[in-house]
Amino acid sequence: MSGSQRSVASRCLMMGAAALILLTALIAAPVFTRGSAAPIPFGSPAFAAQWNSIEPKVPNFWGPAYQNVFPEQYQEAAGGPTSGQRLVQYFDKARMEQTTANGPVTNGLLTVELMSGNRQFGDTTFVAYPPATIPIVGDPTNTFPTYASFGSGAFLPKSDQTTGPNGNVYNSDGTITVNSQLAADPGAAFGAYQADPGGKYAHNLPLAFSTYLAALPVPSLPVMGFPLTEAVWVRVTLNGAPTWVLVQPFERRVLSYTPTNPPGFQVEMGNIGQHYYQWRYLTNPGGLAAPGSTDTPAPGTESATMTTTTSATTSGTPSTATTARTTAHGSPPVIVSGTPRLLAISSVQLGTVTDTAFSLTFKTSLAATSEIFYGTTSHSYTSRQDISTTAAQDHAITLTDLQPSTKYFFALRATTESTSIQGRENFFTTAGVTGMSTIAVSSLPTKVPTFFTATPTDRATNTPKSASPSATMQPLFIRVTLSHVVIGAGLSAQLAPSVMQLESATVALSVAYDGSSNALTDTARPTDWVRDPTNATASSTTTFSPLSLTDKQTTLTLTAIATIPFVDTSTPPLIVTFSRKISPSEYASGTAITSPHLNNARSPAYNVVLTFAVALGE
Repeated sequence: MSGSQRSVASRCLMMGAAALILLTALIAAPVFTRGSAAPIPFGSPAFAAQWNSIEPKVPNFWGPAYQNVFPEQYQEAAGGPTSGQRLVQYFDKARMEQTTANGPVTNGLLTVELMSGNRQFGDTTFVAYPPATIPIVGDPTNTFPTYASFGSGAFLPKSDQTTGPNGNVYNSDGTITVNSQLAADPGAAFGAYQADPGGKYAHNLPLAFSTYLAALPVPSLPVMGFPLTEAVWVRVTLNGAPTWVLVQPFERRVLSYTPTNPPGFQVEMGNIGQHYYQWRYLTNPGGLAAPGSTDTPAPGTESATMTTTTSATTSGTPSTATTARTTAHGSPPVIVSGTPRLLAISSVQLGTVTDTAFSLTFKTSLAATSEIFYGTTSHSYTSRQDISTTAAQDHAITLTDLQPSTKYFFALRATTESTSIQGRENFFTTAGVTGMSTIAVSSLPTKVPTFFTATPTDRATNTPKSASPSATMQPLFIRVTLSHVVIGAGLSAQLAPSVMQLESATVALSVAYDGSSNALTDTARPTDWVRDPTNATASSTTTFSPLSLTDKQTTLTLTAIATIPFVDTSTPPLIVTFSRKISPSEYASGTAITSPHLNNARSPAYNVVLTFAVALGE
């Protein structure tokens, strides 16, 4: 799924018993490669054993390892290098976890977190984030359906048992309609009815999914969980072509059924391991350190000291919650209402590198002190240096006394009175005594932009000029900012008196390079609304923080999903989607982009207009 990338090895596994035996011997202790990235081995014998219990018999059930093993915060854990950490490893299709040393391997409730936004850091510890706007099925360029849309009010946690075929279509406007031709597909026939013992979930499974799960060589519940919604048909782009896909999210994974795929590949697992890692560490980073701990969190994990205590929970989702803030030194938490504003590190710009020095600048979303950890071994830092000793949002650092021709790894940390976060690992290489330097961002191979030094060229002779260590190309950033939201109505009485809960309106934003899954996402909350009852409009007046991508001189795709609830909660919220491509000529010169009047079939009398500012700057 997600482009239905199927490995040659997976196809070979289905060609016969002899090939199966041969390949099983080869993958008993596999080393995975991902493009030009370094090989990715299993993180533990227990992870290898679980992978091998299914993968040789059901190819691409786990998929290759997506990341090396590393510790993640989990309050009750004792399986990592320090208390409150457990070892995890992300695969294409899931995450394996070992919460206690030499303990059993579990698989995370990744779908629950992606759909709800409630990121879990302990048995009853959660932090609220925006749900994932990553497409749940199809090519990465799809803007619908996303995990967030499956967590919307269109789906109930429990459904009555039915024995008829499933022709339900989930449309991009949030409505569900019935397609009799899709219902006639053999895989859409009724297969089973599954409910959890706690009574939270109860859903029908189409025959394609129930047959697939029954044929697994292990019990399906530990690796799948219970279904979270009914299965629905969606029209998505798959391998570049519009395609009907039947999709159903489970607690731990997502299943899809594509009738037009060849036999053996019609039922597939979504790349939820990839999706969750991107949501947690790329698009919505930040999180929780072990409560009261002063240990340095392992690079690649979150370190924000925010805890959430919850009342009774079922299947890992909090029912009620209050949010507590605690300092890095473990002082008593102060209970606050709502969700604290998150501290984030952004706009990291790498500066000049010489044979003995390196500089960079970056920003933080809140005024914070900052420091840098660095060393010559990945994820093992031997030095640290203060950057900002007083709280600020703009930070700059120059490291000196470095070794020439040496690769250094580093991570940035920002701290406020209530929160401390550590950024992903980056690296740079110092210049030789007379040579050029290179600078790169290495958080995820092939997943994030890389900055290279530029070799100047003499245009008259088309030959390289002599290079100096400071001849470095400064990265440019494409900034896309939501600047204005206008809601209109056909009748003046509909906005006076107010019927919309404008203060709760949100706009989920995403901007990505064409053909890349490395999208940046954020959620803006329009404020300072001005109403015009005479003309039946309401306008926001606040400009929101921009999303920024490093300039690749290629076309971007901007996607925005605006959700405006009504005061009467029985009325479905107004939800509109806007997507537009932005060419390099537009963002190079700077431009304003205004959407057409966006309508929702649920409330056709209302429309929404979104305006964005797009600019290129250092």
